[in-house]
Amino acid sequence: MGESTFDAAAAEEVWPESPVADSARAWMPAPVTAPAVFAPASAVQQSSGVPGYGQTNAAPSAYAGMAAGTPFGEHVPVEPHGTGGGAGRKKRVVLGSVAAGVVVVLAVGAAFAYTTFFRGSSTPEEAVEQLVDGVLTGDLIALGTAIAPSEVSALQPAMEDLQRLSETPASQASGAYSEIIDAVDVTVSGLEYETETVTDGVAIVRVVAGTIEATADEATLVDAVVALQEESLRSTLEEWGYTASEIEDQVASVRQDAQTWVDDTFPWRGDIEDAVDSLTADETDGLAHPASPIAFVAVEEGGWYISPMLTLAEYGLWAQGDSAGRRGTDVVPAAPSATAEEAVESTAEAIEQLFATGDVEDLAATLPLAERRVVSLYGNAVLDGVDWSSAPAVSIEVDASPAGDDARPGRLELTDLQVAVEPTDDWGVTTTLAYADGCFSVDDGWSQQTCLRDLPTLDEWGVDGLYVTAVQEQGGWLVSPWGTFGDYLAQFAQVAVEHDGDGGLGALGER
Repeated sequence: MGESTFDAAAAEEVWPESPVADSARAWMPAPVTAPAVFAPASAVQQSSGVPGYGQTNAAPSAYAGMAAGTPFGEHVPVEPHGTGGGAGRKKRVVLGSVAAGVVVVLAVGAAFAYTTFFRGSSTPEEAVEQLVDGVLTGDLIALGTAIAPSEVSALQPAMEDLQRLSETPASQASGAYSEIIDAVDVTVSGLEYETETVTDGVAIVRVVAGTIEATADEATLVDAVVALQEESLRSTLEEWGYTASEIEDQVASVRQDAQTWVDDTFPWRGDIEDAVDSLTADETDGLAHPASPIAFVAVEEGGWYISPMLTLAEYGLWAQGDSAGRRGTDVVPAAPSATAEEAVESTAEAIEQLFATGDVEDLAATLPLAERRVVSLYGNAVLDGVDWSSAPAVSIEVDASPAGDDARPGRLELTDLQVAVEPTDDWGVTTTLAYADGCFSVDDGWSQQTCLRDLPTLDEWGVDGLYVTAVQEQGGWLVSPWGTFGDYLAQFAQVAVEHDGDGGLGALGER
């Protein structure tokens, strides 16, 4: 899952009396990014891209965000809390406690489950429940089988290598992370949903009510937080010339700050409905936000699954104001090509058409299901407001050939690329970008050239050319941006595995 950074100033603005906001300002040893945990009450933007879960912080614990990063929550003794009602609301109750995984839990779980089996849920709401249960219990299979197969498959090779990396010396800190997570017990109860059908096979499930409570084994949590920081802190202070007694004083100060933070934070409880009401009523940005931002977009692929791509897009649309009537209502049918090389040419032509017409449908038709859904439903909304009448004319010529990767037959190397951008006004200058033989050149009246071989960092990570990935769908080929990203990620992960324990990943930049 994604990572974010604890912001004490933002915490105080949202929750001025927060003891966490006060203590976090004092707690600023070397930043620590803890693994993500479920925080459905969090309605602020999360770097995982999926609002409603996965908030982490650079505070002493993985759980600082549950108080400081959300517009609700209180440090009170936890008392029994009933489940609220609501006419017309679809109720589901999910109970559990956190024993979440350590690194990239959601993605690794999804890849693991993809290689094992899939079992889609029977309803969109059940897909959300399966995701929540997986996060709360640390069940990688439940996590993985809740994610859309069309979005998981592209990352499978990379995740396999990342799993190998997690078994190498670079991941030794994961034990401290696990101790932090094990020391905190989170219970989510009384979740209530509102479901909106977007189009056939796509539905938005919004969390509108529920309770999240957290308690901690305080001594264990403080010890784990200090252990996570202590080695690097001692090493840094020694390099800076601190004496042994001064270092001990600094470590003791870290422990005291951690203890204060834990004492001020736990036990903790937050009400999701209060958070949603606060966020939907807030129009300080001049925009109306009538719907809950704690939303998951579910898709039907032989069963219902959560789509991280669509969930991120929906949150982005919500952040721009009321999303009703702005997203698309249909997923464009695919227009596959006979060969992977022809698919690259079709995508280039579709990009030309986008600049000519401002309509995303031609581009969406050249993409696989996962990307096609995003562009079809959210593309025009994202580009709304662009003045296409003044957009430049774009022409693209591209040649591609098989990269020779038997494991990934759809991976293609771009052997020649010419992109011309011609302004529509009379005084602009046409700019031409060209790529061939590993070198880029730009001509806008001045010629400039850069070659990949001249960039040592790229060479160390195995980047020796430009590649795209095409996938087979509906009897033909479609270019997959997500698959291209997945193949590059797999390449980087493989390099990381090869170098970890052999000079370390840091040695890559020193060669």
